Amino acid sequence: MRIQTSGSVRHIPTPAYPAAAQGRGIEDAVALQYVVDEDGRVRRGTIRVLDATYQDFADAAVDAIVGAQFNPARVGACPVKAVVRQWIRFSVR
Repeated sequence: MRIQTSGSVRHIPTPAYPAAAQGRGIEDAVALQYVVDEDGRVRRGTIRVLDATYQDFADAAVDAIVGAQFNPARVGACPVKAVVRQWIRFSVR
């Protein structure tokens, strides 16, 4: 089975910036790997944090991805599960 149409993002909620980190001007980038199901959702149990300097940022990134909605990948007309890798960046504005 080969994916013919890649999935796409419909909506990812803005991750909550950890208050203690924002007050001190701390920034981070979190690398995640997760599975988007046939229904366009991510189950918390499929998420792996690949890289993060601070646990608070990793937790916020995971919470955002669990609340995200995707258009699933497809093989022909059938939606299928797909593994996704993504960076979520936290920058003080």
